[in-house]
Amino acid sequence: MTPDELKSKIVQGEGVSQEFKRCGSFPESDTFETICSFANRQGGSIFLGVSDDGEIRGVNRRIVRDIERNIANVTCNPNVFDPAPAFESERIDTGEE
Repeated sequence: MTPDELKSKIVQGEGVSQEFKRCGSFPESDTFETICSFANRQGGSIFLGVSDDGEIRGVNRRIVRDIERNIANVTCNPNVFDPAPAFESERIDTGEE
Protein backbone atom coordinates (compact mmCIF):
# COMPACT_ATOMS: atom_id res chain seq x y z
CA MET A 1 0.00 0.00 0.00
CA THR A 2 1.35 3.41 -0.90
CA PRO A 3 1.26 6.37 1.51
CA ASP A 4 -1.50 7.93 -0.60
CA GLU A 5 -3.57 4.73 -0.42
CA LEU A 6 -3.10 4.71 3.35
CA LYS A 7 -4.28 8.30 3.64
CA SER A 8 -7.31 7.45 1.48
CA LYS A 9 -8.17 4.57 3.83
CA ILE A 10 -7.77 6.80 6.87
CA VAL A 11 -10.14 9.40 5.40
CA GLN A 12 -12.81 6.65 5.27
CA GLY A 13 -12.56 6.36 9.05
CA GLU A 14 -13.02 3.38 11.29
CA GLY A 15 -15.69 0.82 10.56
CA VAL A 16 -16.66 -2.84 10.72
CA SER A 17 -13.46 -3.94 8.99
CA GLN A 18 -11.06 -1.06 9.66
CA GLU A 19 -9.61 0.14 12.97
CA PHE A 20 -6.97 2.65 14.00
CA LYS A 21 -4.70 1.92 16.96
CA ARG A 22 -2.07 4.07 18.56
CA CYS A 23 0.91 1.92 19.33
CA GLY A 24 3.65 2.55 21.85
CA SER A 25 6.30 -0.04 22.60
CA PHE A 26 3.84 -2.90 22.14
CA PRO A 27 0.24 -3.26 21.01
CA GLU A 28 -2.34 -2.75 23.75
CA SER A 29 -4.95 -5.36 24.66
CA ASP A 30 -7.57 -3.58 22.53
CA THR A 31 -5.50 -4.39 19.45
CA PHE A 32 -5.81 -8.11 20.23
CA GLU A 33 -9.52 -7.69 20.93
CA THR A 34 -9.88 -6.19 17.46
CA ILE A 35 -7.88 -9.06 15.93
CA CYS A 36 -10.26 -11.49 17.65
CA SER A 37 -13.28 -9.55 16.42
CA PHE A 38 -12.01 -9.47 12.84
CA ALA A 39 -11.16 -13.19 13.01
CA ASN A 40 -14.75 -13.93 13.99
CA ARG A 41 -16.12 -11.90 11.09
CA GLN A 42 -14.77 -11.38 7.59
CA GLY A 43 -11.36 -10.01 8.54
CA GLY A 44 -10.20 -6.44 8.41
CA SER A 45 -7.33 -4.01 8.64
CA ILE A 46 -5.75 -2.56 11.74
CA PHE A 47 -3.60 0.50 11.20
CA LEU A 48 -1.06 0.81 14.01
CA GLY A 49 0.31 4.26 14.64
CA VAL A 50 -2.94 6.01 13.73
CA SER A 51 -5.06 7.69 16.41
CA ASP A 52 -8.86 7.38 16.55
CA ASP A 53 -9.24 10.79 14.90
CA GLY A 54 -7.15 9.62 11.91
CA GLU A 55 -3.93 11.41 12.80
CA ILE A 56 -0.89 9.45 11.66
CA ARG A 57 1.37 9.26 14.71
CA GLY A 58 3.58 6.51 13.38
CA VAL A 59 5.42 3.68 15.06
CA ASN A 60 8.98 3.86 16.30
CA ARG A 61 11.02 2.42 13.41
CA ARG A 62 13.52 0.79 15.76
CA ILE A 63 10.89 -1.45 17.32
CA VAL A 64 8.61 -2.27 14.37
CA ARG A 65 10.05 -5.78 14.08
CA ASP A 66 9.49 -6.36 17.82
CA ILE A 67 5.87 -5.21 17.51
CA GLU A 68 5.27 -7.51 14.53
CA ARG A 69 6.91 -10.39 16.40
CA ASN A 70 4.77 -9.70 19.48
CA ILE A 71 1.55 -9.78 17.48
CA ALA A 72 2.61 -12.99 15.72
CA ASN A 73 3.57 -14.64 19.02
CA VAL A 74 0.31 -13.72 20.74
CA THR A 75 -1.94 -14.68 17.82
CA CYS A 76 -0.13 -18.02 17.40
CA ASN A 77 -0.39 -18.85 21.11
CA PRO A 78 -3.10 -21.54 21.42
CA ASN A 79 -3.81 -20.40 24.99
CA VAL A 80 -4.89 -17.02 23.61
CA PHE A 81 -6.18 -17.73 20.09
CA ASP A 82 -7.38 -21.15 19.02
CA PRO A 83 -7.35 -21.49 16.11
CA ALA A 84 -4.77 -18.88 15.27
CA PRO A 85 -6.12 -16.16 12.97
CA ALA A 86 -4.39 -15.31 9.72
CA PHE A 87 -2.12 -12.33 10.25
CA GLU A 88 -0.23 -10.29 7.69
CA SER A 89 1.72 -7.11 8.31
CA GLU A 90 2.84 -4.36 5.99
CA ARG A 91 5.06 -1.41 6.75
CA ILE A 92 4.12 1.87 5.13
CA ASP A 93 6.61 4.71 5.21
CA THR A 94 4.74 7.99 4.86
CA GLY A 95 7.96 9.96 4.98
CA GLU A 96 6.76 11.75 8.09
CA GLU A 97 8.68 11.63 11.34
